[in-house]
Amino acid sequence: MTWAISFRAEESKSPAPFDALLERAKATCKPVMIDFFAEWCAACKELDAHTYTAPAVVDATDRFVKIKVDGTNDHEVLDSLYERFGVKGLPTVAFVDTRGVVLNDPKVTGFLPPDQFLAELKKVHSGECSPSP
Repeated sequence: MTWAISFRAEESKSPAPFDALLERAKATCKPVMIDFFAEWCAACKELDAHTYTAPAVVDATDRFVKIKVDGTNDHEVLDSLYERFGVKGLPTVAFVDTRGVVLNDPKVTGFLPPDQFLAELKKVHSGECSPSP
């Protein structure tokens, strides 16, 4: 799976690159998948090793702009993203629809095997959208 950005708050010190990617996704009518993870998180590593490498998951996520947010080191920018996307623990995979609306369902918390993850992905509808020029 290819990620559009691996966001590290302590490096960027601002949510600007993250927000710019969300805006670009909205302008092109693409939903967004945001993986909040940490290096110390065992379930995060399971998602990377088992779920995100499954061919069916790779294919199903082609329609998404995919963002990884590194929560390994605390940072105020990271705290604001957690609040914005309802992250209570790691891993959390949050979704934004084509209109830029953060979805409460689906939201993946913890490890899911590929078949269960695919069921969650199907809940994210592309909906009607008019791309920006």
